[in-house]
Amino acid sequence: TSWGDYGHVCSLNCTLYGIVLGAAKAWNNATDAYSKDFDCDVSNLLYDDHTGITLSMVKSLGDCEMKMSWGLFVQWYHGMRNYWGKMPETEDAPEFVENAQRCFAIADSFRKLGSGEILLDLSLAAEATAYINLAFARLLDGRDLGEYRSDFLRWSEEYETSWRRENKTSELALIVDLMKRAMFE
Repeated sequence: TSWGDYGHVCSLNCTLYGIVLGAAKAWNNATDAYSKDFDCDVSNLLYDDHTGITLSMVKSLGDCEMKMSWGLFVQWYHGMRNYWGKMPETEDAPEFVENAQRCFAIADSFRKLGSGEILLDLSLAAEATAYINLAFARLLDGRDLGEYRSDFLRWSEEYETSWRRENKTSELALIVDLMKRAMFE
């Protein structure tokens, strides 16, 4: 299953590795789902990538997302601290800006790998994670994020197109509007 409170910023395509990992362990708990061989097989199956680079980038994005996830961002934004999970260990805004830059680099790397729907969705999720981190930094120290406005607007248009490909519109406006308000208003 793939769902999120207050919507979510990643499409079903972004959850495929987790779904395969869960299915492998559910089918046979003895499966070594954390091995290089397993990762190679999954990378070939999901991403048609025999090098494993795509899966490595997915895992790197997961590490970035652990710094500030959509759920934690929404929780913090609405003042519901410690409702869904562990809040960030730091409130040092520059750390979130650095994390955002890592996310933008991952997004660029996904786009350089190709143009299919999966890679596009992974790139959009990486950018969304970057914007969430930037918005959190802004909420912490009031920084001006105006330099990101045009890129954010491009992202939001691509994200809306991607979202509508597989989802009902219901949560879409909430997600984009909340991110826009947190970044620029």
